[in-house]
Amino acid sequence: MRLRLLLLVAITLAAIQSAAAQYATQSALAAAVPPRKVITWVAAYCIAAAKAQLVKTYSGYGPRNGITHLALQFFKPTKSGGVGRATRYGAASSSDIKWFVTWGHKYGIKVLLCIYNGENGWDWPLAKAAFTTGKTAFVNNLIDKMNAFGFDGIDVDLEGIGDLNGDKDAYVSFIQALAERVHLAGKTLTIDSFHYIYNAPNQDWWAALFPLVDGINSMGYEELGRNAPTWQKYLAQKSKAGAYSAKLQIGLPSYFPSWQGNTTLEQVQWFRTTQAGRVGIAIWDARFLDSSWATKSVWSYVRLVRLQP
Repeated sequence: MRLRLLLLVAITLAAIQSAAAQYATQSALAAAVPPRKVITWVAAYCIAAAKAQLVKTYSGYGPRNGITHLALQFFKPTKSGGVGRATRYGAASSSDIKWFVTWGHKYGIKVLLCIYNGENGWDWPLAKAAFTTGKTAFVNNLIDKMNAFGFDGIDVDLEGIGDLNGDKDAYVSFIQALAERVHLAGKTLTIDSFHYIYNAPNQDWWAALFPLVDGINSMGYEELGRNAPTWQKYLAQKSKAGAYSAKLQIGLPSYFPSWQGNTTLEQVQWFRTTQAGRVGIAIWDARFLDSSWATKSVWSYVRLVRLQP
Protein backbone atom coordinates (compact mmCIF):
# COMPACT_ATOMS: atom_id res chain seq x y z
CA MET A 1 0.00 0.00 0.00
CA ARG A 2 2.84 2.36 0.94
CA LEU A 3 4.65 1.58 -2.31
CA ARG A 4 1.51 2.46 -4.29
CA LEU A 5 1.18 5.72 -2.36
CA LEU A 6 4.80 6.64 -3.04
CA LEU A 7 4.32 5.80 -6.71
CA LEU A 8 1.18 7.97 -6.86
CA VAL A 9 3.05 10.89 -5.23
CA ALA A 10 5.93 10.50 -7.68
CA ILE A 11 3.57 10.46 -10.66
CA THR A 12 1.73 13.53 -9.34
CA LEU A 13 4.98 15.45 -8.79
CA ALA A 14 6.20 14.52 -12.27
CA ALA A 15 2.93 15.76 -13.77
CA ILE A 16 3.18 19.03 -11.84
CA GLN A 17 6.80 19.53 -12.95
CA SER A 18 5.86 18.75 -16.54
CA ALA A 19 2.99 21.23 -16.47
CA ALA A 20 5.22 23.88 -14.89
CA ALA A 21 7.91 23.33 -17.53
CA GLN A 22 5.32 23.50 -20.28
CA TYR A 23 3.92 26.75 -18.84
CA ALA A 24 7.43 28.22 -18.57
CA THR A 25 8.13 27.29 -22.18
CA GLN A 26 4.88 28.84 -23.35
CA SER A 27 5.59 31.99 -21.32
CA ALA A 28 9.08 32.24 -22.80
CA LEU A 29 7.70 31.85 -26.32
CA ALA A 30 5.07 34.51 -25.65
CA ALA A 31 7.73 36.87 -24.32
CA ALA A 32 9.84 36.21 -27.42
CA VAL A 33 7.07 37.40 -29.76
CA PRO A 34 8.02 40.99 -30.59
CA PRO A 35 5.58 43.90 -30.52
CA ARG A 36 4.13 44.70 -33.93
CA LYS A 37 6.12 47.43 -35.64
CA VAL A 38 5.27 50.37 -37.89
CA ILE A 39 8.51 52.12 -38.77
CA THR A 40 9.38 55.14 -40.88
CA TRP A 41 12.60 57.02 -41.60
CA VAL A 42 13.80 60.61 -41.62
CA ALA A 43 16.52 61.17 -44.22
CA ALA A 44 19.17 63.83 -43.73
CA TYR A 45 17.89 65.73 -46.77
CA CYS A 46 14.34 66.20 -45.49
CA ILE A 47 14.57 67.07 -41.81
CA ALA A 48 12.29 70.12 -41.93
CA ALA A 49 9.71 68.38 -44.14
CA ALA A 50 9.62 65.36 -41.84
CA LYS A 51 9.13 67.50 -38.74
CA ALA A 52 6.22 69.25 -40.43
CA GLN A 53 4.51 65.96 -41.34
CA LEU A 54 5.08 64.10 -38.11
CA VAL A 55 3.16 66.63 -36.03
CA LYS A 56 0.07 66.58 -38.24
CA THR A 57 -3.12 64.73 -37.36
CA TYR A 58 -6.22 63.96 -39.40
CA SER A 59 -9.32 63.89 -37.20
CA GLY A 60 -7.17 62.61 -34.36
CA TYR A 61 -5.08 60.12 -36.35
CA GLY A 62 -1.57 60.47 -37.68
CA PRO A 63 2.07 59.45 -37.25
CA ARG A 64 2.06 60.23 -33.52
CA ASN A 65 -0.37 57.37 -32.81
CA GLY A 66 0.31 55.28 -35.90
CA ILE A 67 4.03 54.54 -35.98
CA THR A 68 5.99 52.61 -33.35
CA HIS A 69 9.55 53.32 -34.52
CA LEU A 70 11.25 56.31 -36.12
CA ALA A 71 14.73 55.82 -37.64
CA LEU A 72 16.97 58.84 -38.14
CA GLN A 73 19.13 58.20 -41.21
CA PHE A 74 21.73 60.76 -40.18
CA PHE A 75 24.80 58.59 -39.53
CA LYS A 76 27.47 57.07 -41.77
CA PRO A 77 30.42 54.70 -41.18
CA THR A 78 34.10 55.19 -41.82
CA LYS A 79 36.34 52.42 -43.14
CA SER A 80 38.01 52.09 -39.75
CA GLY A 81 34.68 51.62 -37.94
CA GLY A 82 34.02 55.20 -36.97
CA VAL A 83 30.53 56.69 -36.93
CA GLY A 84 30.00 60.23 -38.19
CA ARG A 85 27.08 62.32 -39.31
CA ALA A 86 26.08 62.54 -42.96
CA THR A 87 27.16 65.91 -44.36
CA ARG A 88 26.20 65.97 -48.03
CA TYR A 89 22.93 67.79 -47.34
CA GLY A 90 24.20 69.54 -44.24
CA ALA A 91 24.88 67.63 -41.05
CA ALA A 92 21.88 67.02 -38.83
CA SER A 93 22.38 69.13 -35.74
CA SER A 94 22.30 67.79 -32.20
CA SER A 95 19.21 69.93 -31.65
CA ASP A 96 17.50 68.23 -34.62
CA ILE A 97 18.29 64.83 -33.17
CA LYS A 98 17.01 65.92 -29.76
CA TRP A 99 13.80 67.22 -31.33
CA PHE A 100 12.99 63.85 -32.93
CA VAL A 101 13.94 61.85 -29.82
CA THR A 102 11.83 64.12 -27.61
CA TRP A 103 8.89 64.03 -30.00
CA GLY A 104 9.03 60.25 -30.31
CA HIS A 105 9.26 59.63 -26.59
CA LYS A 106 6.33 61.95 -25.96
CA TYR A 107 4.11 59.57 -27.96
CA GLY A 108 5.66 56.26 -26.94
CA ILE A 109 7.60 55.90 -30.20
CA LYS A 110 11.06 54.32 -30.19
CA VAL A 111 13.63 56.46 -32.00
CA LEU A 112 16.50 54.62 -33.66
CA LEU A 113 19.95 55.65 -34.84
CA CYS A 114 20.07 54.69 -38.53
CA ILE A 115 23.55 53.98 -39.91
CA TYR A 116 23.72 54.03 -43.71
CA ASN A 117 26.32 53.91 -46.46
CA GLY A 118 24.37 55.72 -49.18
CA GLU A 119 25.39 59.33 -48.84
CA ASN A 120 27.24 59.22 -52.17
CA GLY A 121 25.70 56.13 -53.75
CA TRP A 122 25.52 52.78 -52.00
CA ASP A 123 29.18 52.28 -51.09
CA TRP A 124 29.49 48.62 -50.15
CA PRO A 125 33.32 48.65 -49.91
CA LEU A 126 32.97 51.37 -47.25
CA ALA A 127 30.37 49.38 -45.33
CA LYS A 128 32.33 46.14 -45.66
CA ALA A 129 35.51 47.71 -44.33
CA ALA A 130 33.58 49.00 -41.33
CA PHE A 131 31.92 45.69 -40.47
CA THR A 132 34.98 43.49 -41.13
CA THR A 133 38.39 44.97 -40.30
CA GLY A 134 36.76 47.76 -38.30
CA LYS A 135 34.09 45.57 -36.67
CA THR A 136 35.05 45.97 -33.02
CA ALA A 137 35.43 49.72 -33.28
CA PHE A 138 32.27 49.96 -35.39
CA VAL A 139 30.16 48.16 -32.78
CA ASN A 140 31.64 50.20 -29.95
CA ASN A 141 31.09 53.51 -31.75
CA LEU A 142 27.50 52.66 -32.67
CA ILE A 143 26.73 51.83 -29.05
CA ASP A 144 28.42 55.03 -27.87
CA LYS A 145 26.34 57.15 -30.29
CA MET A 146 23.16 55.30 -29.37
CA ASN A 147 23.70 56.06 -25.71
CA ALA A 148 24.94 59.62 -26.19
CA PHE A 149 21.75 60.75 -27.92
CA GLY A 150 19.28 58.67 -25.92
CA PHE A 151 18.29 56.49 -28.88
CA ASP A 152 16.14 53.42 -28.23
CA GLY A 153 18.17 51.26 -30.58
CA ILE A 154 19.84 51.02 -33.97
CA ASP A 155 18.63 50.48 -37.52
CA VAL A 156 21.35 49.13 -39.84
CA ASP A 157 20.89 50.32 -43.43
CA LEU A 158 24.09 49.09 -45.09
CA GLU A 159 23.28 48.24 -48.71
CA GLY A 160 25.25 46.86 -51.62
CA ILE A 161 24.40 46.34 -55.28
CA GLY A 162 25.45 43.19 -57.14
CA ASP A 163 26.36 39.62 -56.26
CA LEU A 164 27.66 40.05 -52.73
CA ASN A 165 26.64 36.74 -51.19
CA GLY A 166 30.29 36.06 -50.41
CA ASP A 167 30.05 38.77 -47.75
CA LYS A 168 27.08 37.20 -45.97
CA ASP A 169 29.03 35.49 -43.19
CA ALA A 170 30.99 38.64 -42.32
CA TYR A 171 27.81 40.73 -42.29
CA VAL A 172 25.99 38.21 -40.07
CA SER A 173 28.98 38.12 -37.71
CA PHE A 174 28.83 41.90 -37.39
CA ILE A 175 25.08 41.88 -36.75
CA GLN A 176 25.52 39.19 -34.11
CA ALA A 177 28.18 41.23 -32.30
CA LEU A 178 26.07 44.39 -32.50
CA ALA A 179 22.91 42.57 -31.39
CA GLU A 180 24.59 41.29 -28.25
CA ARG A 181 25.54 44.82 -27.21
CA VAL A 182 22.22 46.43 -28.18
CA HIS A 183 20.18 43.78 -26.39
CA LEU A 184 22.45 43.92 -23.33
CA ALA A 185 21.38 47.56 -23.09
CA GLY A 186 17.72 46.54 -23.37
CA LYS A 187 17.33 48.25 -26.74
CA THR A 188 16.14 47.41 -30.25
CA LEU A 189 18.06 46.34 -33.37
CA THR A 190 16.50 46.32 -36.84
CA ILE A 191 18.08 45.93 -40.26
CA ASP A 192 17.06 46.97 -43.77
CA SER A 193 17.17 44.31 -46.47
CA PHE A 194 16.52 43.96 -50.17
CA HIS A 195 13.23 42.23 -50.79
CA TYR A 196 14.38 39.44 -53.12
CA ILE A 197 17.46 37.30 -53.76
CA TYR A 198 19.71 39.98 -55.26
CA ASN A 199 22.09 42.56 -53.75
CA ALA A 200 23.02 42.72 -50.07
CA PRO A 201 21.65 41.96 -47.63
CA ASN A 202 18.84 39.99 -49.29
CA GLN A 203 16.11 37.43 -48.62
CA ASP A 204 18.54 34.52 -48.69
CA TRP A 205 20.28 36.01 -45.66
CA TRP A 206 17.11 36.27 -43.59
CA ALA A 207 17.26 32.82 -42.01
CA ALA A 208 20.62 33.68 -40.44
CA LEU A 209 19.59 37.21 -39.44
CA PHE A 210 16.07 36.88 -38.02
CA PRO A 211 17.17 35.05 -34.85
CA LEU A 212 19.62 37.88 -34.08
CA VAL A 213 17.52 41.01 -34.60
CA ASP A 214 14.20 42.49 -33.52
CA GLY A 215 13.04 43.25 -37.03
CA ILE A 216 13.90 43.15 -40.73
CA ASN A 217 12.55 45.88 -43.00
CA SER A 218 11.98 44.51 -46.52
CA MET A 219 12.64 47.44 -48.85
CA GLY A 220 10.33 46.53 -51.72
CA TYR A 221 8.06 49.58 -51.56
CA GLU A 222 6.19 49.99 -54.90
CA GLU A 223 7.61 46.69 -56.19
CA LEU A 224 5.54 44.79 -53.62
CA GLY A 225 1.78 44.66 -53.10
CA ARG A 226 -1.10 42.65 -51.67
CA ASN A 227 -2.08 41.53 -55.18
CA ALA A 228 1.30 41.73 -56.87
CA PRO A 229 2.54 38.71 -58.87
CA THR A 230 4.57 35.78 -57.50
CA TRP A 231 7.42 36.73 -55.13
CA GLN A 232 6.31 40.39 -55.06
CA LYS A 233 3.12 39.55 -53.14
CA TYR A 234 3.00 40.51 -49.46
CA LEU A 235 2.09 36.93 -48.60
CA ALA A 236 5.21 35.66 -50.39
CA GLN A 237 7.32 38.02 -48.27
CA LYS A 238 5.66 36.68 -45.14
CA SER A 239 6.22 33.09 -46.28
CA LYS A 240 9.92 33.78 -46.82
CA ALA A 241 10.18 35.00 -43.23
CA GLY A 242 8.64 31.74 -42.03
CA ALA A 243 8.41 31.35 -38.27
CA TYR A 244 9.86 34.84 -37.87
CA SER A 245 7.14 36.67 -39.82
CA ALA A 246 6.22 38.71 -36.72
CA LYS A 247 9.68 40.29 -37.05
CA LEU A 248 9.11 41.29 -40.68
CA GLN A 249 8.13 44.80 -41.76
CA ILE A 250 7.10 45.12 -45.41
CA GLY A 251 8.05 48.33 -47.18
CA LEU A 252 5.33 50.74 -48.39
CA PRO A 253 6.04 53.90 -50.42
CA SER A 254 4.67 57.17 -49.07
CA TYR A 255 5.06 58.85 -52.47
CA PHE A 256 2.44 57.05 -54.61
CA PRO A 257 -1.37 57.02 -54.36
CA SER A 258 -1.49 53.44 -55.62
CA TRP A 259 0.88 50.66 -56.73
CA GLN A 260 0.63 47.06 -57.87
CA GLY A 261 -3.09 47.50 -58.56
CA ASN A 262 -4.24 48.79 -55.16
CA THR A 263 -4.53 52.15 -53.40
CA THR A 264 -2.56 53.12 -50.31
CA LEU A 265 -5.58 52.37 -48.14
CA GLU A 266 -6.15 48.97 -49.74
CA GLN A 267 -2.49 48.04 -49.27
CA VAL A 268 -2.56 49.09 -45.61
CA GLN A 269 -5.80 47.17 -45.03
CA TRP A 270 -4.02 43.91 -45.94
CA PHE A 271 -2.03 44.15 -42.71
CA ARG A 272 -5.27 43.74 -40.77
CA THR A 273 -6.22 40.49 -42.50
CA THR A 274 -5.81 37.03 -41.05
CA GLN A 275 -3.46 36.31 -43.94
CA ALA A 276 -1.06 39.01 -42.74
CA GLY A 277 -0.68 37.58 -39.26
CA ARG A 278 1.56 39.94 -37.31
CA VAL A 279 3.64 41.30 -40.18
CA GLY A 280 4.47 44.98 -39.69
CA ILE A 281 4.85 48.03 -41.94
CA ALA A 282 7.94 50.00 -43.02
CA ILE A 283 7.12 53.35 -44.66
CA TRP A 284 9.66 55.25 -46.77
CA ASP A 285 9.78 58.06 -45.79
CA ALA A 286 8.47 60.43 -43.09
CA ARG A 287 7.65 63.19 -45.56
CA PHE A 288 4.49 61.23 -46.52
CA LEU A 289 4.54 62.95 -49.90
CA ASP A 290 1.35 61.54 -51.40
CA SER A 291 -1.96 63.03 -50.26
CA SER A 292 -3.34 59.58 -49.44
CA TRP A 293 -1.23 59.79 -46.27
CA ALA A 294 -3.01 63.01 -45.30
CA THR A 295 -6.22 61.15 -44.47
CA LYS A 296 -7.93 59.74 -41.41
CA SER A 297 -8.81 56.56 -43.33
CA VAL A 298 -5.19 55.54 -43.90
CA TRP A 299 -3.84 56.53 -40.49
CA SER A 300 -6.73 54.98 -38.59
CA TYR A 301 -5.90 51.65 -40.25
CA VAL A 302 -2.20 52.10 -39.54
CA ARG A 303 -3.10 52.65 -35.90
CA LEU A 304 -5.13 49.45 -35.86
CA VAL A 305 -2.06 47.61 -37.13
CA ARG A 306 0.03 49.18 -34.39
CA LEU A 307 -2.47 48.17 -31.72
CA GLN A 308 -3.07 44.63 -32.95
CA PRO A 309 -1.42 42.18 -30.54
